[in-house]
Amino acid sequence: MAGKKIGIMGGTFDPIHMAHLRLAETAYDLFQLDQVIFLPSSDPPHKAGRKITCYGKRAEMVKAAIENNPHFICSDLERMRKGYSYTSETLEWFASENPENTYYFIVGSDSLFYMEEWHEPEKIFRLATILAATRGEVSEVQLAEKIRFLTERYHGSIYPLKYANLDISSSMIRKLVSDGHSIRYYVPDQVIKYIQENRLYI
Repeated sequence: MAGKKIGIMGGTFDPIHMAHLRLAETAYDLFQLDQVIFLPSSDPPHKAGRKITCYGKRAEMVKAAIENNPHFICSDLERMRKGYSYTSETLEWFASENPENTYYFIVGSDSLFYMEEWHEPEKIFRLATILAATRGEVSEVQLAEKIRFLTERYHGSIYPLKYANLDISSSMIRKLVSDGHSIRYYVPDQVIKYIQENRLYI
């Protein structure tokens, strides 16, 4: 059976916003993916000690945001795992469950510069093609040099992912809600409704 091209986009998603969605859609379009899996982190190690919204509410916001897109799905994999959420272990799970598929791990270009410090980076580059989204804080020259270095070191496949970067962050969304300001057009209407009904970030 022929495998599929599956994008994986992990994140805290506290909350998910339009920049997340545009990035995933751009990856789907440019790399002709069959599906993009959103993977809310359960216990991200890089945010240890920081208060984050419970997994269930973050996952519900993701599901609300993507409900009308047939090639987006939300995976509850992280809910079933204990301890820190390591990308290498997540990719290993997907590869073992459906080895016929090809996986594309979508990250921001800023994250690419820290991936050597991640848990088992060699496994990440072996199990997935990395799509590094171009962002304003990293120049194309810097990104190209980093991609060249990591490709030589880990023998992986890494491609820049050019997309119209929306200057939105989850921390900005939380601050706007906390201050009583509108977040319309920053997040999908379904997510605004969920935030209001559950009195999040106030």
